Amino acid sequence: SQDFDSLHDVCTGLYRTSKRSNEWSYYTHLRHLEPRKALSLATTHMMIQGMSGGDLLRMANNMIKLRQVQQLEDQIRIANHMVPHKEQSSKERMIQVM
Repeated sequence: SQDFDSLHDVCTGLYRTSKRSNEWSYYTHLRHLEPRKALSLATTHMMIQGMSGGDLLRMANNMIKLRQVQQLEDQIRIANHMVPHKEQSSKERMIQVM
């Protein structure tokens, strides 16, 4: 997809771009790049790194999933506090306040 192509372009534009830097490690690159470029490389690396990486993408997904669980818990909490009122039909409900 275009997103991964863009990330690939960032990496190949910053990592091992010269004969001298072909021997450098990832961390040597970070130390030698100007700060903004080093931050770009590090951020991209965290997004797409193999088995132990992808932290930024997982973090965003975890935040979305946590919010979904919180909404579900809220719905359950509300449902547990709803009881049929004696004078209303069983379809109508009200929230019981304690």
